[in-house]
Amino acid sequence: MEKEGIISPVVSITCDYKKTTTFTDVICISINVLEISPAKLKLSYIMTVDNHIVCTASSTHCFLKDGKPINIKRQYPEFYNLMNDLSQK
Repeated sequence: MEKEGIISPVVSITCDYKKTTTFTDVICISINVLEISPAKLKLSYIMTVDNHIVCTASSTHCFLKDGKPINIKRQYPEFYNLMNDLSQK
């Protein structure tokens, strides 16, 4: 989609730090689709170090082409359906 000029900038983000980390820590990040609409995508993140949660977060993204919002469901139905299926799990 990026090759076709579609971008998905961050509209909002939340972050809850649970424990401190250091530069030497290996942080594993799990990403899940929380929800999708024709205009926005919301993702959740769980960050762990040695199987301990160190941070939880979420981000909301919109879809733009040439600086204008687009309907991702109409223009990219396969992508929309995949994200929608992932949000149901």
